[in-house]
Amino acid sequence: MMREKIETLIKDFVACYQRTEDVKSNWREAIVRFADADQNFKELISPAHALATDYLTGAKTIIAYFLPYAKEIVDSNIEGRYSSHEWALAYIETNNLIVELDEYLKQELNKLGFNSAVISPRENFYQAEKPADWSHRHMAYYAGMGAFGLNNMLITDQGCCGRFGSIITTLDITTDRTTNREYCLYKNGEGCQLCVENCITNALKVDSFNGEKCYKILLYNDVLHSDIHVPTEVCGKCCVGVPCSMSNPVKI
Repeated sequence: MMREKIETLIKDFVACYQRTEDVKSNWREAIVRFADADQNFKELISPAHALATDYLTGAKTIIAYFLPYAKEIVDSNIEGRYSSHEWALAYIETNNLIVELDEYLKQELNKLGFNSAVISPRENFYQAEKPADWSHRHMAYYAGMGAFGLNNMLITDQGCCGRFGSIITTLDITTDRTTNREYCLYKNGEGCQLCVENCITNALKVDSFNGEKCYKILLYNDVLHSDIHVPTEVCGKCCVGVPCSMSNPVKI
């Protein structure tokens, strides 16, 4: 019952948020899953990654969610070498949504008698040489939301175009397990390498990824979309115009 309540809170909040007059972006239905907070993410992800208890004493559960971009946002970023204005704006507006959604969830959980810790979507934004302290994308993975593709994105049943968020709480409920299935056509043995072909800097290869090359184009796009007046280090070419953009192609 509590799982369903939290899922409803998140979906209803997103639905109301995108009707806000000054919000230009739209999102498809959110995916919500739950991970066990008592996992050693330093071993599972990297030694630099934090533990849930580093943020919250008595942490029991990680609520992970995915906010998938609407089709028009995804399609807007297919053409051209640089990211579209719609894609850059969606990045900013989704980050704003995540901040407000997390605070709302924290308040609602507090009313029920549970403590929570929130981590900003950009608080641990990392450059090529420095891993993040907390990866929302990995929290979604350990909550069983999907599997990583060749493009290093987490592919969900709503694809990989969107933003992930997570909140740590003392609420103790039934959690989800990581999947043992592949969501990526290439990793499923079906030969797709469109994400590699779409990478305009050749940073993404079948067997490697050059973070420095990738970050350079993010910085260029930040300058390109400076009219938005907040950092917009985005690209997204490796996750648009591909079979996993808006769905799990292996499932189909």
